[in-house]
Amino acid sequence: MMEGVWKNASRAGLKPLGPNQFGIKELRTACNWLLGDTKDHFKIVSLGELMNEWYGINDMDISSFARRLKEGQYPLTFAGKAMWLTSAPDYFNRMSIFLAQMIKDGCFEAHELDGVRMKYNWKKDKRFNLFANGINKGSEEYNKQKALYHTMMA
Repeated sequence: MMEGVWKNASRAGLKPLGPNQFGIKELRTACNWLLGDTKDHFKIVSLGELMNEWYGINDMDISSFARRLKEGQYPLTFAGKAMWLTSAPDYFNRMSIFLAQMIKDGCFEAHELDGVRMKYNWKKDKRFNLFANGINKGSEEYNKQKALYHTMMA
């Protein structure tokens, strides 16, 4: 796990993908959030787990997922969570990168836990702040946000 953390921090500092890539600040925020999210891992279904399942970040190969459902090995039960320990370091590293980029993009806050379900509230997504609030209608940035919204939600 430490090797993954070191590599992630190096990538965040160097930003090989350019200015739109997350940095150290976003990675630190993501890691801290993830540590808090996994503290009650065996008691509850967390927002991090639901995001992992929805976006297919770690251990979400569709064929193995379908097989586990067919065999009655539901991934969010105690048996599924016990098996999670075998891939916890990979989960932490992949999710920390994913969450750091979401924080950088401004879409992390749009994901909410509603009981045992995840909800995405597009009006809280900072990528759509002008479009969602009807600010600066007709401006170039407003039109970009509107086009992105329609592209993503279609």
